[in-house]
Amino acid sequence: ELFPPADSVRYTAEFMSRLPLSRINIVLNISAGNSDRIWDNSKWAKVVNQVNSEKFNVILLFAPAEKDIAADLADLCPQLHIFRSRSITDAFALIQAAGGLISPDTALVHSASAFDTPILGLYAGSDYFTKRFFPMSTVKVIVRSNRTDNKINRIGAEEVIEAFKRFEKMLTK
Repeated sequence: ELFPPADSVRYTAEFMSRLPLSRINIVLNISAGNSDRIWDNSKWAKVVNQVNSEKFNVILLFAPAEKDIAADLADLCPQLHIFRSRSITDAFALIQAAGGLISPDTALVHSASAFDTPILGLYAGSDYFTKRFFPMSTVKVIVRSNRTDNKINRIGAEEVIEAFKRFEKMLTK
């Protein structure tokens, strides 16, 4: 289990209180620890623009080093709610409070597993890494690149849109 500090929990709660309350909060993490797990903004935009904004608040989470990439995505998708994390513990608190996480395979997928937050994960094709780092949340949908491909950028937006449709059904049961 993870226990975000009280300051991070308060910071996140204040942010969440400004969102429409009748919607499910989905965190979209665009950051990854290595370039093989970065997905193009054009693909993220296609996915985000397919999400029903009457059902979901999509919260954009990103590492400070990727603020320009996040700003570009926000320009493409004005319905995004920008979360300015001050630290990794703020990200943990946000994921703990969220109804779901969409993310490449990163440490945040594993923090979501610790909170049993539903996950839609983008994974490279390697069986070794997928099996080793498979999310442990009860609700999970995984999209993988070709088994011989270690880059998630080769996953098509259409594949993730279809996966989100399955994810949405699981979240709204």
